[in-house]
Amino acid sequence: MNEDNRKKTRGGYNNKLAVKNDLNKLCDILPNVDFDTKNTKFGILKKAPRQFSVDVKLSIKDEKGSICETWMIVTSNSVRSDRIKGNEFDVEHIKRIFNEIDRVKTGDVRAFFVVPDVQSKKDLRNFENYRQRVESKELVSYFDGIFKLSELTNYLKNEAGKYIKQGIRSNLFGDNAEEKIVEAFNNKDNITLWNNPQDRVTKSSTYYIVQKVLNKLSVPRDELLKSMEAYNGNKKGSSYLDELASIKGQGGKPKTDVLIKIHYGDKFKKMKISIKNPNKKGRNVTVHEGSVEKLLGDLEMTMPSDSRFNDREQFQKLKIALLDFQKSGSAKGMDTDLSRFLNDNLSDLNAWLIDYVIFGINNGTLTNNQKADLLVVVDPDSGDLELMTIAEARKKLLEYCNGRKAGFRTPFSWTYPSKKRGKKIQLKMPII
Repeated sequence: MNEDNRKKTRGGYNNKLAVKNDLNKLCDILPNVDFDTKNTKFGILKKAPRQFSVDVKLSIKDEKGSICETWMIVTSNSVRSDRIKGNEFDVEHIKRIFNEIDRVKTGDVRAFFVVPDVQSKKDLRNFENYRQRVESKELVSYFDGIFKLSELTNYLKNEAGKYIKQGIRSNLFGDNAEEKIVEAFNNKDNITLWNNPQDRVTKSSTYYIVQKVLNKLSVPRDELLKSMEAYNGNKKGSSYLDELASIKGQGGKPKTDVLIKIHYGDKFKKMKISIKNPNKKGRNVTVHEGSVEKLLGDLEMTMPSDSRFNDREQFQKLKIALLDFQKSGSAKGMDTDLSRFLNDNLSDLNAWLIDYVIFGINNGTLTNNQKADLLVVVDPDSGDLELMTIAEARKKLLEYCNGRKAGFRTPFSWTYPSKKRGKKIQLKMPII
C-alpha cells in the first residue's frame, strides 16, 4: 500500500471515529437513545450471519422504554458511486431483515448516510449532487437521509426529542450548541486542520465551527494558529469560567455564553459569543430578563445624544409607562394612555435596546467579558450556525421592526418571566 492509500485509509478510520464519538456524546444527553457500535452486522436466516453491516445502530425509545425507531448509520469520507452502491446493497438487505422482525421490538427502521462537514470542493459538489438526486427521487435509494455530520446530530436531537416531555427536552438541549462551540475551540485537531488545509488524515466533527468563527473574525487564511481556548459558565465542565456563570449580586446570567481566546501569528483576539438555540424556526427566544428600574438607570446614564428622551419630561413619561408595563405584565393590562405612549415613542430607543438586551452594551453591572460582541443563532433544522456582529444584528432587527405595531414597534416581544410579574420584564427576540 502506497503512502497516499495509507492516508486515505487513516482518514476513513478517523472519520468513522469522529462520527461515532460525536453521536456517542449526543446520546449521553439523550436519555431515550441507545448507542451501539457492536451489534451492527446482520445476516439472513440460514445464511452468513454477518454479511451486511453499518457503522452505528441507534435505538430511540418512548417514555415507557419501548423502541419506537431503529436507526442505521453509515459513514464515509465522501460520496463515491462505487462505495455508496455497496452501502445501498447492505442497507436494503438490513431493512428487509428487520421488516421480518416483530415491529414491537424494533420500531420503524431508518437508515442514514453521513459524511464529514468539512470536505474538498469536489467532494462537496458530489455530495450535494447525490443528495439532490436522491431527494428528487431520480435515484433509487434505501437511505432515509443523506447528511453532513452536524445535520445528522441536529436531526437526531429533534427526532428523539419528540418522545421526551417538552420541559425535559428544553433542559437537555439548551446548552448543546454552547458545548459544541467550546469543544471546537479546545480541540487541537482543529488547529492542525486550519494550519494544514491539505491534511486528509486528521478528522474533526467540529472544525466547521472554527472555520465559521475565524472567517467572521477575518483571521487571514495564511496565518498559522498558535493556540485556541474557550470557556463557558457550565460548572460541570472542564472549561468553566466563574465570570460567565452569573452576574455578581444580580442573580442573572451574563450575555456572553462562550468566551474564546485565539493566538495567531503575532496577534491575539478575544471573542465573546451569545448563543441562541431555538427549538423551532420562527420561534422567539428570550434575550433579556431584569427589572425596569435597572434598565431605566442604565438608559439614563447612556442615553443616545439624539434621543427624544433627553427631554426630562419625556423621560419621566417613559419611566411611568415602563413601570406600569412591569406591574401589569402586558400591553393589554396597562393604562391605555401609557400603552399608547410606548407604542408611539419607544421605537426611538430601538438601536439602544438591541445593543443592551442582546449584547449587554451600556449595562453598568456587566464586566467586559460578560458583554457579548457576536451573536450566534443555531438553525433548528440543519444545526448550521448563523453568526452576526453587533452591527449586523442591529441592522437586521431594525429592518425587521419597520412598520410593525407589535411589541411597541420594537424588535422584541415584551412580557414577564414566570411568577415574576410586577418585579421583572422579559424580552424575546424573533429568529428571522
